[in-house]
Formats: sequence, C-alpha cells, structure tokens
Amino acid sequence: MSNLVWNIQQLSQNDIGVVSKDFNLLPDKSVFDNVASEIKDGNTQDDVLKTLAFVDLANYADWFPRQLAGGEKQRLSLARALIRKPKVLLANEPTYNLDYFNKDKILRLLEKVQELGIVVILITNNKEIADSVKNYTVLRANEI
Repeated sequence: MSNLVWNIQQLSQNDIGVVSKDFNLLPDKSVFDNVASEIKDGNTQDDVLKTLAFVDLANYADWFPRQLAGGEKQRLSLARALIRKPKVLLANEPTYNLDYFNKDKILRLLEKVQELGIVVILITNNKEIADSVKNYTVLRANEI
C-alpha cells in the first residue's frame, strides 16, 4: 500500500484524465476543438484525429456538442481526457443516464484504455456495471 501512495503522490495534474457523468464539454466549440483545447506539449492535430477515431467520433469532428447524443457526448468527454495521455483515468459514473448500447460501448472503451497501460479508476453505484468489469479492486470506506 505504501508503494501505491508514493506513486499517487508523484502524479501531476496532467497525469490524470477525468470523465464525469456531466460531460464537461465546451458547447461553442466543435468536437475537434473540444479535444484540441486539451492539447499539452507534444500533442498534434494528428493526435486529435487519432483520439477521435479511438472513441469512434472521427466522422463528427465538425459537429458541436448540442448535435451529439448522450453516448457521443460521453465519448467526446473521454477523448478530451485521453488527449493529455494521462497515466490515470478517473471515470466518475461514465455510464450514468446512457442506454444499454452506449453503456456497453463506454465500458469496452475503458477496457481498451486499460490495455494501453492507463490505470482506470471507475466509480459507479451500478452493481451490474461493477460486476461487468474484468480486472478490478473494490474500495469501500477507505479499505482496499
């Protein structure tokens, strides 16, 4: 446990990506510009397009958030978090208010994110969602 605490203390703000149930999108910016607004040193516009393709939104680059459905907005939120190339992704109720198809799509994307070597912290109150996760540690009342 002390090794985990030490590693967490070494993380900077740029090492953590956040996806929440509220999307936190920029309503007056296109899908492309929403992701590009999160670019840090070393990322390029090509990285934005690759990230949009990863979340299956490449064909929506010129659209605006108001034109997207809930699942698409959540995938855009995920793209905004991933463009920063975080070490940790904090996903707070990322499937909240999504239909079954979009819940499944978000969960499969989070699995792909894990395969990239990014630690995914999934916060959910939905037991069905929690039970569907393959590799997990349960945190309850400050216990692991």
